[in-house]
Parts: sequence; structure tokens; C-alpha cells
Amino acid sequence: MGAEYLARGGLDLKEVFEESSAKQPLIFILSSGVDPTVELMRFAKELRGSTLHLDMISLGRGQGPKAEELIAKAQILKGRWVFLQNCHLAASFMPRLQAIVEGFNKPHADLDPQFRLWLSSKPDSSFPLPILQLGTKMTVESPHGLKGNLQRSLTTSLNETLWETGSSNKNWKNLLFGLCFFNAVVHERKKYGTLGWNIPYEFTLSDLHVSIQVLQMLLSREGDIPWPALEYQIGEVGYGGRVTDNWDRRCLGSILKKYFCQEALEPDYFYSSDSKMYHPVPIQYSLQDTQTYIANLPDIDSPDIFGMHTNAQNAFQEREGSKLISIISSVQPRWHSTIAGVDRSSDSMVKQLLVDIQNKLPYIVTCIDEGASVQQATSHSKVQPKVKETSSVLGTVLHQELGRFDHLLKVIHKSSVFLQQALKGEVVMSEQLEEMYYALLAQKVPTLWKVAAYASCKPLGGWLLDLQQRVDFFSSWQELAVDERKGSKKTAEATEMLDVNTKRTSPSAFWLSAFFFPQGFTTAILQRHARQHQLPVDSLTFTFQVMSENKSQDYDDEQEEDSLLTSGTNIRELAFKDISVPEEGVLVFGLYLDGAHFNRAKGVLQDSLAGRRFSPMPYIHFLPTEISSIISQQSDKLEGLYLYQCPVYRTSARAGTLSSTGLSTNFVTAVDLPTYQNPDLWITRGVALLCQLDD
Repeated sequence: MGAEYLARGGLDLKEVFEESSAKQPLIFILSSGVDPTVELMRFAKELRGSTLHLDMISLGRGQGPKAEELIAKAQILKGRWVFLQNCHLAASFMPRLQAIVEGFNKPHADLDPQFRLWLSSKPDSSFPLPILQLGTKMTVESPHGLKGNLQRSLTTSLNETLWETGSSNKNWKNLLFGLCFFNAVVHERKKYGTLGWNIPYEFTLSDLHVSIQVLQMLLSREGDIPWPALEYQIGEVGYGGRVTDNWDRRCLGSILKKYFCQEALEPDYFYSSDSKMYHPVPIQYSLQDTQTYIANLPDIDSPDIFGMHTNAQNAFQEREGSKLISIISSVQPRWHSTIAGVDRSSDSMVKQLLVDIQNKLPYIVTCIDEGASVQQATSHSKVQPKVKETSSVLGTVLHQELGRFDHLLKVIHKSSVFLQQALKGEVVMSEQLEEMYYALLAQKVPTLWKVAAYASCKPLGGWLLDLQQRVDFFSSWQELAVDERKGSKKTAEATEMLDVNTKRTSPSAFWLSAFFFPQGFTTAILQRHARQHQLPVDSLTFTFQVMSENKSQDYDDEQEEDSLLTSGTNIRELAFKDISVPEEGVLVFGLYLDGAHFNRAKGVLQDSLAGRRFSPMPYIHFLPTEISSIISQQSDKLEGLYLYQCPVYRTSARAGTLSSTGLSTNFVTAVDLPTYQNPDLWITRGVALLCQLDD
């Protein structure tokens, strides 16, 4: 349709001001990532030569009387402007503000023609409707694409004087443009979801303005360019002050290195390896030349300019498509459905689904006496499994996990029975049951189950299958550890996979994804090692080794990944088969690489395969090691081989709540993966290990 449909026009405050009057409030409707304060101050300075006539106050608790006083003084003095920011945060003051604005329009109101009342607010029900009707409403959307962000930066943050005489350093223009480019990149990375940032941050133009001032200050000093100071002041303080996730802060620093480095001052330096369109501007370029250069940039951005793989663009498009489908399905009527030519009501569909769920899921995981009834099982919520390892650390972890799964299964079965009764009219349909009803219709996990369950982003079908596999894993582990009990069929199947001479009471390898609290499992491994070797647990950490596989030269890595991703993982076989178990530490499986591919034959991290964002990992050996000995071990690494510190997350959402340890609840640990590329490559690509996928 043309590039004009991608461009978003800026806001002309001069035109708005000339069309308004003192009786009309000028209202900025705030959108994500946009702060009109800078543009208003810039316009005030252009119109009057300074901002002394502009009084600003950010509303909040206790700021209402001060705002009212500013408005009263502005009406007495001549040519004053008042800007009340964030009106949505002062709901209690809104009725009084409404009365003040309505007073402007009374017949005998005496207002200075140059007086203006500027307001800013997010869409909020507390904002008075009469003010909206009386005022002039403006909104500015975030610019779209790298070009749009750069154009906004040059038009709102720079002027000819700053561009030409901001610093006497000969590299001033190069670094200033690099800073604007960096600002555009960190804004636009949000579109890639968790590959871009774990948490979507709202960077504003004020971050860029402060960083420009820092750049001016540091370049004013004589001598070499202070790269470490620039990286810290801008990456850690300026932009990094908004970043709450440690791994995002690491990514921010890696991105900044691309624009603030000695190589960026060379004439043949490019910001992207895929396109020579993106490069620092020559020293002789004026601000107008720079704007012309930006106008000629592509309308569609290459993923490489953001440090991304081409698969990230596919992920972005899939994400946008999923949003659209979700919106369409949310407005679709669900009261009637035709499946395979059979006309079925929503009630009958939910009833059948509940029956299927009850038939597939056990009522309890912990061992109970043989012949016990379903009622005894569901009421036996405090069953204590007779486990050999109850006094050991792993036995404690097993016992806690069994209790959590028993509680979850009890919630599922109990709520299913109640919903069935509610559909029959035997009990009242509560709000929780109604939410559960509509969630099941939409193939989503009900909130009632989510509260009692582990973290997961799967839809209902995948979630139930995953729950069955988790229950089966812990049930098999429990049966190995049960003492003085007759082996069941499951026990025999699990035992057959182990060597007959090996009397193990735990799996050969552990499915890390199965745990409600995988952080507790990793801590337990450290505790077990500390007890065995009489070491302080805080002196230990993990070293990691991805288990090598002997592959022939005609081995097809891509074909094996296809098989693993499409047919699924045989959890029982991987966990309980007869393999060589390390004497120290544990083997872990079930992790997936997001944003990269692990070459099983070479044992190194590589680019993602075409069209494949996720890559299943082989067994990983988690080996507890004293922290003091790690430095000497790393010095023995092969020359040219790096270690990428790869974070492990429970779900693809990555973001979680901040725990008492200062880490996200979604974060499990960080695994060191060998690679021949500089780790900054994988950092900017957002490469991480996930315990589960979303399908």
C-alpha cells in the first residue's frame, strides 16, 4: 500500500495552541512510551524564548491544593501556562479540577488570553467527562520502526546548535548519532517479545536527553574518550536505571558496546553485518544531511540491526498473529458449536471435557493402600509416602513435590465435580465456577487451577498432557524409593530400565521441568554435596557439562530435532533408562534453547536452524564445585572457546515477580554453554534455556 501508511505524523503544538483559547484545557492523552513534557517545554522555549512562564506539577497524593494554587496565580499574572501531569493519579482532585475548568467558561470569567491549562492523563474512568468535552485532545503514538524512532530523536532532541557546537571533540557527531541510534534500537526491541527484553521497558525521550548531557560532559575532558565511564553512565545509570532485570541490564550493556567503541570511529564501520545502510554519519554531515540519510533508510528493519536472528522476525509475526486471533476469538459467540457434523451446546462440551479430565488424571500421586476407593484417595490429603530417602535432601524434595501435586489434583477433581453439579442445577454457579466454565470453552487453564499449579504458558490441552507426564515422573520416582512395598506394574517398568544390580532410589536423570520449584531442587543438590564433603553450602556453585554424543559424519542434527519437537519426549525412558550416572552431581534433561541451536556433534552453541526458534538440549551434568576452584578450571579451557552464561527460565514468559533473593521467580539458574562466538552475540539475541515450551 505504500510507505505513507507506515509513517506516523508528529504533533504540531504551535497549530494546536493557535486554534485554542484560554477557556479550553489542552489535554495530552498518554500512550505507552511517550512523554509530551519535553515537546511542550521545547515549544514554550521556541514561542517565548524561555520556559519561565511554564509551571509544571506532577499530580499525586497531596498535590491537588498545590495545583489549584498554581492555576489561581496563573490567572492573576500575565501569559502564564500551567501543566498538570498524570491526572489519572489524582482521582480525588478531579471533581475540583472539573469545577475550576467549568469556571473558565462562566459568562463573567476574566482570563488572560495568553493563559493555557495543559493536562496529561492516561485513559482513566476518574478523568471528568466535561473536561474532555470542553478541551482539545491530543495524543502522540510511539514511532513505528527504527527510522521513525531516529526521526523523532533528531527532531525533538537535537538542533543545529547542539549538533555543530555541542562539543569540541572531533568524534562528537559520530557518538551523538550513535547514541540516537542506540536509543532507537532499545525502543524497537520490544516488538520481539522476550527475545528483545524479559520485561518491556518504557524508555522515554528524557533518557536520551540526559544521556546527551552526560556525553557532552565526558567529552569535554581532555585526553582519550572515556569508554568505561560512558558505558557506565549511559548503560547502567541513564537507561539502566529503568531496567529491573539483571539479564536485561547485561543485554543493554552489550548493545551499547556496538555504538560506543573504538571501532565505531573508523570510516568503514557498520552497525549491521547484513546491511551497509546502517553506519555512523561522516564528520562533515550537517543535521539536515543526517535527516536526509535517515529518510532514505529502509521502512522495514532487518532483525540483524537489533542483534537478532532472522527467526526472531518470524517470532514477531507469529506473536502479532496470535494477538489478532485471540481478539477475534474473544468476541466470538461460544454458546453453540458444531463439531464433526454433531450439533452440541456449550454445556455438553464442558461436561464431556470434565469427564475426560477426570478419567485421565489420577486422584492422588502419593502411595496409598491397595484397594482404596476413590473417596478414600481424594480425602487422604496428608498421605505420607514411605520413602527410603525421607532423611536425605532429595527425599525431602520428593516429599514436598508429591504434596504439591496431590493438592493440585485435589483442586482439579473437586472443582470439576462442583462445576458438573452446577451445570445440573444442584449447586449455585459461583463466580469461580463461571470463570472455569468459560476458560474450558476457550481451551484455557482455569484461574482456580493456575493458583494451585506450577508456572506454565501452555493452553489447556498441552497443560493437561504436561501434567500427566509430571505426575508419571514423580510417581515412578516415588515407587523406586518406596520401602517394604510390593512392586506395581509401573515400578517394574521403571526398574527394568535400570541395571538389575543397581539399587537406585532416584532417577538416573532428572526432568528439571517437572518440578513445581526447580530452584529448590538445584539448591538441594548443592546441599547434598556440601553434607557429603563437609563444606559450607555457600562456598559451592555449579559447573556444567553438556554431555557429548558420538555421532557419525552423516549425522543429521536437523532431522533429530524435528523428531524430538514433533513426537515429543519420552520422559520415562530419559529419566529411568540404564545410563552411566555421574558420582557427583546429577544429570538434567528436558531443557530447550530459545534463540539458538546446540550442535550435538561439535558440542558448541551455534546459530538457530532456519525456521526453528527452539532447540532441544541433550543431558546436562550439574556438578557442584567450590567457587574458589572455578577460576583455575576456566583457565584450562581451549583457546578460542568462550562460555556463554545462559539463563534458565521456567516458562517462555521469562519475567516473574521479584523474590526475596533479588532474583525473578521465573529464573532458575544460569548454565555455561561453550561457543566459538563472542558471548555478546548470544546476549543481544536473547538466548536462554526454557524448562518448557508453550505448545
